[in-house]
Amino acid sequence: MSWRGTSTAYLAIALIVLSVALPFAYSCWLSTRTFVTLDVPISVARGHVQKSEFYVNLRGWYQVSIDIRSAVPVQDCPFSGSGFGLETHSRIFKDGHVVEDANGRDNFLAHFYAGTKGRYKVELATLSDTGFA
Repeated sequence: MSWRGTSTAYLAIALIVLSVALPFAYSCWLSTRTFVTLDVPISVARGHVQKSEFYVNLRGWYQVSIDIRSAVPVQDCPFSGSGFGLETHSRIFKDGHVVEDANGRDNFLAHFYAGTKGRYKVELATLSDTGFA
């Protein structure tokens, strides 16, 4: 076998091994990432304070929002879309220090930057009457 045939065979073997190893390595890496850090049901009754801890393992911006589509299945209901009048006050804590202190409206409650990995805590207080319990 000539040098050219040997190098082509090695290249073909390397490409086959790479095509099997890369998706497996990517899958292993992806399983170590948490893209949605907190997904819990909450009460949006006025004055109710919800406290939840969550773990962040990726630095970056995070958004705190609420999804009421499953709570209000009727499409004609004024609460089923945006603009349903929910007013909130949220605080995000890291190691006992306030990272973000924000007032939110409707679906968007707050956003914050997680500069380090670790445990964060969110406190959410509902300021408006929504009619939901």
